Amino acid sequence: MTPPPVVVVTGSSTGGIGASLTSAFAARGCIVYATSRKLESLEGLKDSFGNKTGVVKKLQLDVDSQKSVQAAVETIIRDEGRIDILVNNAYALLCFYVCS
Repeated sequence: MTPPPVVVVTGSSTGGIGASLTSAFAARGCIVYATSRKLESLEGLKDSFGNKTGVVKKLQLDVDSQKSVQAAVETIIRDEGRIDILVNNAYALLCFYVCS
């Protein structure tokens, strides 16, 4: 049996696009690392999705900090052995205004 995909979603704060993406991936059986600068902003995310294999793991990650990014990646690789999908949602709104 193929192991479930390991997904990292940056900017997963409750109520935002990242949180919705996190839930969607987990509901489809993925192992999802929901990340945010503040762990408190992830409190509203569900951790598991019924009888599906999907699970949400909450992890602190500040994409502005190389040290934070390195620590998060090392944690995920240590625990899962790989990252299959990265959704870089953090600062998406800022990019929208800069790119417009």
